[in-house]
Amino acid sequence: MAFAVGFVILYVTAILTPQGQQWDAVSLGAFPWLRSDGWLSLYEAREWLPFVLLAMAAVAGIESVIHRQWIAMVTVGCLLLPTALASSTFKGGLLPRPDLGDFAYNYQTFPSGHTAMSLAAVVAIIWFGPRWLNPALIVLLGMIVWFVAAASLLSYAHRASDIIGGALLVGAFACAISAMAGMPPTGRAGARKMWTWVGILGIAASATFLGIEQAVLVGGVDVPLFIDAIALSAVVAVGGVVMVVLTNQHPAKTTESG
Repeated sequence: MAFAVGFVILYVTAILTPQGQQWDAVSLGAFPWLRSDGWLSLYEAREWLPFVLLAMAAVAGIESVIHRQWIAMVTVGCLLLPTALASSTFKGGLLPRPDLGDFAYNYQTFPSGHTAMSLAAVVAIIWFGPRWLNPALIVLLGMIVWFVAAASLLSYAHRASDIIGGALLVGAFACAISAMAGMPPTGRAGARKMWTWVGILGIAASATFLGIEQAVLVGGVDVPLFIDAIALSAVVAVGGVVMVVLTNQHPAKTTESG
């Protein structure tokens, strides 16, 4: 519910208001030293990394089919398909972006499909629970999701709200599906709670700073430090959402037949 409400609030404030659109446009100018040709070449990895993660999910899915883990197959399908459909239709016109001023490119890019599908793919891998999955790999995969989101912003492909929205969208879907499917996280309760709170605090701090930064922009103050802080708050928020989502997922219960 928190992720879903956050998604709606983000859309209303960042897309449907002139101040929000200005805030989004300003995020495209943050960290100019990270936008040279060399860096932009690195950010091109965002185009193929989601497919790598989806391929890993497919490999894990094959293992689930072999072991007849049908619940995992159903839950993953209920995550990946709606995520792809929602991210596409939202940008396709279901969530309009009114023309409220000359704020960068005026077409709808909310939410980021690259961010959403990358996070959904990692959640799918966790739900499949292949034998080769371990906590260190989950951390690495989470960092890849975070990179895809950051690269989407720094490469001018997406605004700040887009990458946050993509993560929130999958967070809402994943938590709802895992709750309905009866897949509560188990084991290492202390570590899970600690990292969950770290992620929540990161999200809360980012939301607070974004509010302050937007108020500064409304006041007509154009300070490079605040422009950079907007992008930094956005990527921290994405990292917080990714941390909370992945920390609280658990492999689907298996049903063996035969």
